[in-house]
Amino acid sequence: MIMIYFLPDRGLLADLAKIAWDVLDLFYKNPINKDNTIQAAAISMQTFGDFLSFNLRLHIPVSNGCFVRSAMFYASPIHIIDAALLELLFR
Repeated sequence: MIMIYFLPDRGLLADLAKIAWDVLDLFYKNPINKDNTIQAAAISMQTFGDFLSFNLRLHIPVSNGCFVRSAMFYASPIHIIDAALLELLFR
């Protein structure tokens, strides 16, 4: 549904990546509830599909927890990702 907005204006892709980052950051930081935590993820965009048609996808490997600046890692208590909750946050 939203792909029609990104085809003529590729500059919006950076905004989409930022929104995805913010959603994942919120999703993983809230259950840990520690100060100064940092989520680790890498966001890669794919904008083509079969026959090089426009098909927007985000590939996001993400750590299952958060880091603290003192090099501590706190594992997330969430073991099963609730896709419906992520969708609500993303919307």
